[in-house]
Amino acid sequence: MSEIARLDRGIVRIAGEDAQKLLHDTLTANFRSPFDGRGKWWALLTPQGKVMFAGLVAEHDGAYWFELPMADTAAFVKRMTLYRLRAKVEIEDLSESHALGWSAEFPTTSSGFTYADGRAEGLGMRVIAPMAEAEAWTGNAAAFEAARIRAGIIDVGVDVPQSDVFPHDIGMDQTGSIDFRKGCFVGQEVVSRMQHKSKLRKRPVLVHAEVELTPGDTVTSADKPVGEILAAHGGHGVMVARLDRVKDALACTIGDVAVSLEVPGWASYDFDDSPAGETSDQEG
Repeated sequence: MSEIARLDRGIVRIAGEDAQKLLHDTLTANFRSPFDGRGKWWALLTPQGKVMFAGLVAEHDGAYWFELPMADTAAFVKRMTLYRLRAKVEIEDLSESHALGWSAEFPTTSSGFTYADGRAEGLGMRVIAPMAEAEAWTGNAAAFEAARIRAGIIDVGVDVPQSDVFPHDIGMDQTGSIDFRKGCFVGQEVVSRMQHKSKLRKRPVLVHAEVELTPGDTVTSADKPVGEILAAHGGHGVMVARLDRVKDALACTIGDVAVSLEVPGWASYDFDDSPAGETSDQEG
């Protein structure tokens, strides 16, 4: 039996006869395709195409249940309320009445509803349940963080600030988290231009070392900075790397410490995919 760990995330429920249209036309994910028991990675972008809010969303009991960093929940509700206008949509912040849990395997002890983390393999199951039940959860949230980091998933609002990265920078285009065929959504014009570029410089990369890594550590390759560790657990970390600066992924350093780099298992890019001569105005 797999224990449930409580995650420090806010819960927002969005429902109503116009909810699907509002979400489909505003957020990056496809809300018309089936969820099939999986949570979809979504983002609300700025008009300039950067990620303002992001998290997972699941469909349950005629409503969409969003999870995102607790500190961002109120601002997300306020922003979606502005986009709602006169649409028949209910937006509720349930962070005080419900909790989000994580389990490496399907939990058998919860009365809440469960769904798989659809971003990558090995990310286990999410559980949303009333707060009273969550008080009995005894799992270790650090196990989820370790799994997330090893999967190369970057958490906006935790690892990077709001409105600081483009969705391509954190691999959302590679994980089915942006629907480029559905037409307009907030920030769509910018991310569509990036999608049609043949090469992109900045991408999520895994970092491995024989010593404990620390967020903020700068990784170098041939004496040039490649990126900074954004999140780490033991000797494993994740960062947004400048692919064009990686000369040898197996021979990088943090100071005097040897580290190796690896692209996530879900990635279709590699270290030689970004030539040194081309710079996008969107990438910076």
